[in-house]
Amino acid sequence: MKVLVTGGSGYIGSELMRVLKASGHDAISFDIASDPRDDVRDARRVGDAVSAVDVVYHLASPCIVQDSIKNPMKYWDHIVNGTANVAEACRKHGRRLIFTSTQLAGDGFRCGCCGQLQSPYASAKREAEKLVEALPDSVTVRLPNIIDLEGRDRNESRLFPRLNKAARETGVVRIRPPEDTPVTLVEVGECARNLLAYLLEGTGTQLMKGETMTIRQVAERVAALHGARVEVTP
Repeated sequence: MKVLVTGGSGYIGSELMRVLKASGHDAISFDIASDPRDDVRDARRVGDAVSAVDVVYHLASPCIVQDSIKNPMKYWDHIVNGTANVAEACRKHGRRLIFTSTQLAGDGFRCGCCGQLQSPYASAKREAEKLVEALPDSVTVRLPNIIDLEGRDRNESRLFPRLNKAARETGVVRIRPPEDTPVTLVEVGECARNLLAYLLEGTGTQLMKGETMTIRQVAERVAALHGARVEVTP
């Protein structure tokens, strides 16, 4: 089966490419980082790429939370407009679409006082989810935190890279209360294998399952790796 992976050279995308190929599929990457022409905001190029495959995994997305606060329109453009192009191409050519979103787009991550999602990144992902929901053969998979004890993930807005950097550079992993806040975790290889399971099955919005730990347990795990200590700050 021919499978297109937008964002195929990213941290999760490259692992998904490996898993797809190991499973006997013809995996094709569409990633602006590898080829500047492979931009999901280019509707014509997206359409050409989608027409040549059987299934599409749409992972391409900027995903640095703090950057989205500084540059919200950049995230709207890439995530909402880019997903609109991918979704329309899948609708036009009758292709199945698997869209990776974030758990941050869920109602459980809305601000308690105003009800808003807590970053433009999360808001843009939620709007993109609505576009995917309109397709008959599609599924949205909200991803949990990715376990990265090896330091392969360069996105320092994600949990493990952020804690790893603090432990490595300062010797202290600082967390905020409540320390027992639960977080869901999955290793990148398991994440890719879980995504593979949606190749032919699944609809609607799915929350990928994983191991649940408290933020304190995560911090202690990272601190132990670097010989650092954990501090709770207000």
